[in-house]
Amino acid sequence: MKLLTVKEACERLRISRATLYNLVRKGKIAFVKIGGKSLIREEGIDRLIVEGSGARAEHKASAKKAGLAVYWDELINRGLVDPGSRVAFFSPRVSDIKPVKTKGKPASQIIIDERGER
Repeated sequence: MKLLTVKEACERLRISRATLYNLVRKGKIAFVKIGGKSLIREEGIDRLIVEGSGARAEHKASAKKAGLAVYWDELINRGLVDPGSRVAFFSPRVSDIKPVKTKGKPASQIIIDERGER
């Protein structure tokens, strides 16, 4: 078992000290304290590299979609959108709802033009 200093671990991962401490805070990697010195197991760094190799982009996309789902549910609960339009929002390719052509105008401007208000 090889132990690395904080500086060595940062160089190996090519990250800043702040990023390393954030990883420790999130529980992604652990320090070993010996004589008041913080050291990191090399195995922990190797595991972090393997785990993070492809999962980050997938996690980010799924987290964004989950956040949008919560937001959309809130819009439905407030009566601001039709529940049927949820499919069009999340999967526009499989939806039978077609977007309105606005010819470059924002939706707010179209509403103002139709109502004749300003």
